[in-house]
Formats: sequence, C-alpha cells, structure tokens
Amino acid sequence: LRTDGTLWTWGENSSGQLGDGTISNHLTPVQIGAATTWQQVSAGALYTAAIRQDGTLWTWGEGIFGQLGTGSTNTSNTPAQVGTATTWQQVSAGGGHTVAVRQDGSLWAWGLNYQGQLGLGTTTNQVTPARVGNGTNWAAVATGRIHSVALSTTGTLWTWGSNDAGQLGNNEGPQVTPRQIAPPAWRWAAAGYAHSVAVRQDGSLWAWGRNGYGQLGNGNTTDQAAPVQVGTATTWQHVAAGTTITFAIRQDGSLWAWGNNTEGLFGTGTISPASDRQTSPLQIGTATTWRSVAIGFEHVVALRQDGTLWAWGHNSNGQLGLGSSFADQLAPVQVGTATWQSVAAGHNHTVAVRQDGTLWAWGNNMYGSLGNGTITDQATPVQIGTATTWKQVAAGYNHTLAVRTDGSLWAWGANNYGQLGTPGLAQQLTPAQVGTATTWQSVTATESSSTALRQDGTLWAWGYNGVGQLGTSTTTTQRTPTPVGTGATWQQVALGGSFTLAIRTDGALWGWGDNSAGQLGYSPANPMPVYIPMGGTPLATTSAEVGLTGLAPGLYLLRAAAGGTSRTLRLVVE
Repeated sequence: LRTDGTLWTWGENSSGQLGDGTISNHLTPVQIGAATTWQQVSAGALYTAAIRQDGTLWTWGEGIFGQLGTGSTNTSNTPAQVGTATTWQQVSAGGGHTVAVRQDGSLWAWGLNYQGQLGLGTTTNQVTPARVGNGTNWAAVATGRIHSVALSTTGTLWTWGSNDAGQLGNNEGPQVTPRQIAPPAWRWAAAGYAHSVAVRQDGSLWAWGRNGYGQLGNGNTTDQAAPVQVGTATTWQHVAAGTTITFAIRQDGSLWAWGNNTEGLFGTGTISPASDRQTSPLQIGTATTWRSVAIGFEHVVALRQDGTLWAWGHNSNGQLGLGSSFADQLAPVQVGTATWQSVAAGHNHTVAVRQDGTLWAWGNNMYGSLGNGTITDQATPVQIGTATTWKQVAAGYNHTLAVRTDGSLWAWGANNYGQLGTPGLAQQLTPAQVGTATTWQSVTATESSSTALRQDGTLWAWGYNGVGQLGTSTTTTQRTPTPVGTGATWQQVALGGSFTLAIRTDGALWGWGDNSAGQLGYSPANPMPVYIPMGGTPLATTSAEVGLTGLAPGLYLLRAAAGGTSRTLRLVVE
C-alpha cells in the first residue's frame, strides 16, 4: 500500500495472487487496477485479501478451498468483491483460510478448515464468510498456515486450529472453536526506585525498568521497558527491590542478590569492585533457611525460617539494631535472640513484629517514625506501646504504618504530605489510628505515599501523588485513604520510588505512576491502573481522528481526551 491509497504487488503469480490480470511473475511492483482507496492488505499462500476505505473486501488468487470467499472454488487473477458488505475492518489471509473482523466487532472466517482453523466448531470448508460465534468484541486477527489467533477488545487472546507445533499456546490437540490463552499469572511483585521485579506463578522471575547497575539481573545494564526473564530458574519464591539493588529468595531457602554493591549491601563480607554492577543473580552465603528480605536505603534486613532476624549494610543511625556499635556490617549479623514474624525497612529505620504480636522499632527517629514518643535515634529494638496484637508493618522514608489483628490501621512519623492518613499534617510520635475501619488486611509504604488493602479486596492510597502514583486518576495529593478505582479483586501491592505495582486475584499485574525508566512495563505513562503484558508493548496503535460516529471497534491507548459543552470528544491516540 502507498500513502496515496494505491495497491502494488510483485513476486510469484502462478495462481494470479498478484491480481494484475495475468499469471506472470513480476520482479518489480505493478499497480493493481486504478483504485486509490485501498486501506489494508494481507498476503496468504497463493492468494491475497484487501479492504478498501469504503469497507468492502476483495480477494484474488488461488480459490480451491473457498479461501476467496466468493461462493466458489475458482481461482481469480483480479480482485473480486466478497459479498456486498461494506463494514469490513481487518482481514488476514492464511495458508488456505481467511479470517476477518467487521466494524461491529464480529468475526468471520472461510476457506480450508480440516483442522478447525475457521473456528466454526466443524472441520468443513466454507466458500463464503461464516460468522465465528456471536461475539462483537473482536479487535484484530492473524492467521497462520492452519491456525488462527485473535485479540478481543478487552485484551484477551484467543487461538484455534492446528496445534501440531504448540502454536495455540496450550498443551492440547487441535481446537475447532476459539479458546482463550490464559495471561501470565503473577504471584509476587516488588518495586525499587525505578525498576520492577516480579515472580510468576510458575516460579520464573521477571524484571523491567532502570538497569544502570544491573538491578534487573538479565546479564546487562540496558533499561528494559517490558518484562524480561531473569535467568531460566523456575524456583523463585520471594523478591525485594531497593534503589539500585535486588534480592530474591528461592524455594530452597537460598538468598540471591544483584545490582549495585558499591556499599557492600550484598552481605558477602566484601566490597568487590568487580561486583559493583552485578548483572546476574549471585548467591549470598550458603544458608538455605531464608524466608523474607526487606531493603532500606543502604541497609538490608532478612528473616530466616526459624524466626531469627539478620541485618547488614549501613548503620549510622542504628538501623541494624546491633546496640552500641554503629559500625557498618558487610555480612549478615543476627539482631538479638528474639523470634520475629515480619520486618520492614524504611529509609534509615527498621520496624518488625515479633511472633508474640509485639511491635518493635530502631534506627533514625528524627520525625518520630519509631513510634516510641520521642525523636531520639535507637540503636537497639524498642517496643512500641504494650499491644500484642500487631499483624503486619510497613516503613516509608520517615513514616511507619501497621495493621492489628482486629483489622485496624495505625500510622506515625512524618506527615508532610498526608502519608499517615490522619487528620491534618502534623507528625505523630506514637501510633495514631487511621479512620475507624477495622477491615484492613495489609499496608505498604514508600517515600511519602501509602497504600493498603482491605479484606474485601479494595485498594486504597494516600499521601504524595505528584506523578499519579496513587492511581486515583489525578495527581492530587490525598490526606486520607482514597479508593483506587472500584475494583475489589486486589491481592498484593508494591510501592516504588514514584510508581505502584499491584496484583489482582486473577494473577494479572497492574502498574501506575512514573514510567520514566519503563518501570511500568509498557510505553505511555498513565496515572490510572493499566494492564502490564508480557514481553512487549500492549498494542500496536494507529493515530486517528474520530468523528461523531465514535471510535471504531478495537483497542487503543489514549493519551488525552476532552469533552466540550456540545459533547464533542477529541481522542489523541498514542
């Protein structure tokens, strides 16, 4: 196709597939007729299909299986119209079958069908277009030699036909009707300053975003705007992301690290210039009893399966909890002898819940983030109040949040952006309850923002929102918990420097906020939750001016929209 709407073909022409009225091969482009209204074309095996701007569909070439859709099995060396419909939107020509989408979102197929590649529920050939099911939400289609693939307007992927080489994306035999391909199911996600890491249900580990120090672990230091797999292991269980470093635990309890080791945060006992930029996972020690890990600005804390707590890295504010010694530690050192349930690392402070339900904190306390009623740093764990019903804790830059077993949510520390979710902007030196709800499930914190999940699966966010990291469809800072959309299927959330990742109960991974380094896993930045696909951009889009009839069926990434008093809508397609 040329920009003037003319259509040109060249190459083999034994079945008239070039459409120039001959069966002679052509070594250079020849124009097909004089029409200047061609819009889309697809070349199949010995035949061609094309759509004009008026929505009519035309085919030519080999027709022995009815793939031309003209009602016969004759061959044609010039374009022949397929029926009288003027609503065709996209067509794909395959090995001997044709599939096309109409403007109403319906899907049609014809031609060779011995492997069910038409998706009609039979293996009978069709010489005219036959409708595939009764759906009206088809967006795009592609055909192989004897199989078909289609994308719905909701982003789901469907396949049918032969599966002799696994081309349907499942382990089953041929399919005679469209069957959905399950999207990647994610189990756990972690967000660093500008990079993302997540574990899939199959145990594989994927990363994307900023990679200047090799923090993605994929063997190089090139930023990635889409998920790339970290090695080939499928035994990953837990992952944590720091500013430019990543830690992960495998199912065998071994601990691994990669990224920036300039400050010796790997915990290997040395600061080796060779590993300042560790671009692939490096096992830390030989222990196989690690359960979870949390990363602060320049310190790391981790729990073992026996409940012991270990810390290493910088200790200038006592954030390692080792007592009178403020010396940095290059290898894991046990923090006391207590048994712990969970731990969180803030910028320069640490908070943890013991197995008896008591809450303890240590490190920097300039803004009251330790919650003990003072602003004095603590080099050893100090108990926060006397309650024994603490369940889970999260630490931000200089603020802390925690959930009790009764479902109540509490916050303390800095509050300059409303990150505590309590009335006003005053800092809190002791735990203050956030609202009166008693249905909170878990909480997460980053620099000056907070998010929390309720037991009903809803997601709430508050605090700083300069780049839409709260996911509330604005960039307005929120001083109290604000719902993220209306969904009630959220399962896990992770906060990065200025972006958020969250997993739903169906295993789908979503992201919003800053995307300057590709940390959302796709191209356009967006303050609303958007689905993150595997291994590429969500959709190839085409710029379009949309009139009063509305947007043609299909998937689009919209950069801007505005409504006027006369209900005019302008959509700028990214």
